[in-house]
Amino acid sequence: MKTIPKELETLISQREFKEYHRPCDDKFKDHVKRFLTATMDEVRTTTSNRVALEVLKRIGLGDFDLFRKAVLRRELTGEIAYQNQRDHSSHTLYNYLLGWYFFIQSGRLKKVLAKEFDKRGIPDSTFPFTDYSAYFGCVWQYVSLLHDIGYMFEGGLSTLSFDSNKQAQHGARVAEEYFNRSVLQDYETNRGTLTKELSDELAPPAFAAIDTLGKISSELQIIGNLKQLLEQVAVALDNTSVPKPIPADYSDNGFDLWIQYYDCFDNRRMARRFRSLRKVFDGLIDSGLPRKKRPLARSWRVRGPSSALGVDLLLSPSSRCTFAEQCWFTASSTNSRKRLESGILVDRHRLGNCGRRLT
Repeated sequence: MKTIPKELETLISQREFKEYHRPCDDKFKDHVKRFLTATMDEVRTTTSNRVALEVLKRIGLGDFDLFRKAVLRRELTGEIAYQNQRDHSSHTLYNYLLGWYFFIQSGRLKKVLAKEFDKRGIPDSTFPFTDYSAYFGCVWQYVSLLHDIGYMFEGGLSTLSFDSNKQAQHGARVAEEYFNRSVLQDYETNRGTLTKELSDELAPPAFAAIDTLGKISSELQIIGNLKQLLEQVAVALDNTSVPKPIPADYSDNGFDLWIQYYDCFDNRRMARRFRSLRKVFDGLIDSGLPRKKRPLARSWRVRGPSSALGVDLLLSPSSRCTFAEQCWFTASSTNSRKRLESGILVDRHRLGNCGRRLT
């Protein structure tokens, strides 16, 4: 019998996993092994961040490591209000590896995902749309390695509480630093030059209005004018069977983008979930929670990464058309996560923690 970490280590020798991670650092395999065999929290946390960074670089999201470190910093300093906090650095990497394991090992799961990937024009000639495994590796990053970065906004909201505003500002300041410093340094430019090149419509948000929860939530939801991008998406999807977005149907709100996306791919169930989630989110912001010491994190983390995702892809060195395609296609990541985590084959209650044994 093998332990789960030992079984996950077999990924290193799997063709699809190896091929996707080939561009990673030469020590990538060693870091994965060290992470899975670590017996000390410090070693596990350090190596998990190294592995995650290399994976994020695969699609130009290395600078998103700033958000992962922001969550880690709150955990290490005890500034997480949620009493059942855990090590999200390691937890999210386990998610990533476990997802790959089931994708490779489960023919049933791969068949279900392949059906959805086909709807989105996979395979295609351009990375990351070249084949099922490449596309899976790209979209799975968002919902495994990045699905908890919203915890940097986390606060223990109770009705009429002022403290949670201060806690949420920790994350807001990190987002402000990202959009006004980190991402500009990464592309060796400044805001003025970038705005002139991309136009006001496509320039990254200033993320300056963060003194209240309402303003922070607005900053997280607003993703800018999508008209130019969606027009390019429609052009790129000419002569394909992939549904084309209609720019006039979209607003600058992140919730609307997800709702329209799932409606376009005829997934009414997920569209309803996002409509419902939006009401819950607005209720939490406007009224708080009646009980103390409950986390707002789950609400934040659904929207937080999405707005940042759109802007980061926009700033990638590829063309606007490629950004638009990525922004459109990678939205399927939520659907992929739901399929992995809702019980198609993965039952976390049965798997338990990583110390359990596989038969």
